Amino acid sequence: MTLARPRKDQNLTSRMRAYEMFATGARKTEIARECGVTKTTVTNWSRDDRWEQRLADVVSQANAAADHAVGEELAQALAQLKRQARKRIMELELLCGPSARPETRIRAIQLWLKLAGLDRAIPTPTDPASPRSLELIEDLLTPEDAP
Repeated sequence: MTLARPRKDQNLTSRMRAYEMFATGARKTEIARECGVTKTTVTNWSRDDRWEQRLADVVSQANAAADHAVGEELAQALAQLKRQARKRIMELELLCGPSARPETRIRAIQLWLKLAGLDRAIPTPTDPASPRSLELIEDLLTPEDAP
């Protein structure tokens, strides 16, 4: 049985259908059977119409769009976290001030040091006169703009 050459419009429709099937993962043998053409014809269509490249471009564009969407969500989440952190820092600053009860103030200052990564560098009351402890105490008491 020989297949007659399809008319041009039918050929175009078959080619479009063939690419759609290819894009969904169908094998060229299945595509040929579904479109009523030979596997060689499908292989030629795939080469001539650059199916692999077109599909790679679609995947690349989809990945870029997903990355952009994730980036936007991440940027919004980071902005929200910054706003919340700013508010919490202001609250912590108030607790560190002289108007707070002494025990609250000490806890707030300890939390500040912990957040700054200095919780291990806090001088211990058992050896406050060691050179390292004295250096840390001096650093904590010296204003930042001092020479």
